[in-house]
Amino acid sequence: MKKANSLPITNAIYIHYKNPEPRYLVEDIVKLESTGEWMVVYKNMETKERWVRSNHEFMEIIENDQCELVRRFKYF
Repeated sequence: MKKANSLPITNAIYIHYKNPEPRYLVEDIVKLESTGEWMVVYKNMETKERWVRSNHEFMEIIENDQCELVRRFKYF
């Protein structure tokens, strides 16, 4: 929805706007070789699954079910 230009903090915990559990640890910020786009490497603290999402999506400001503007992932 809205662009957020900042990068998340590495080795920090974030929660997803839809559900505060589980929590996610941002492990690294890397560049996608083919485009140079910043990518966020993060891990589900419960299952230990690792995920990669574009920084744009990770830090994106979106509208939640209550029509409030919030970040997709919020620093915890």
